[in-house]
Amino acid sequence: MYGGRLKDVTWFSIAGNHDWYNNVTAEVDYFWDVDSRFFLPSLYYVRKVTFGSGVCAAFIHIDTDPYYYNYSSYKKSNNLKQTLTDFNLHTDDQLNARLQWLDDQLKAVQDADWIFVVGHHPLVGDCRLKDTKDYYLM
Repeated sequence: MYGGRLKDVTWFSIAGNHDWYNNVTAEVDYFWDVDSRFFLPSLYYVRKVTFGSGVCAAFIHIDTDPYYYNYSSYKKSNNLKQTLTDFNLHTDDQLNARLQWLDDQLKAVQDADWIFVVGHHPLVGDCRLKDTKDYYLM
């Protein structure tokens, strides 16, 4: 796919809305089965990296799609709603469990000099669960 110097670069990926429109698990499988340069071992993962003179950075990769959109406004035509439903990632319990996972990871990497949370979408979206006034602020 990429030539020259880019063929040796690891691409640390996160899922985005277009991945969910199609087959997001195929992209995770691609990492495990085909080419580990396209690093997406899971929809949520953590990696720690030490740079230069021992500076440690923690990267917490999260899938922001279940939080960004108003689930009740999803259109069936783009497959996002159906895929989230198939994976049971649209319920209050699942969303809260993912937020708890994020909180646990933030606590676990407190020894890092820098902590980055990486997601596809901005911090605030139309992320109401049903037709409520409650929002998840990412």
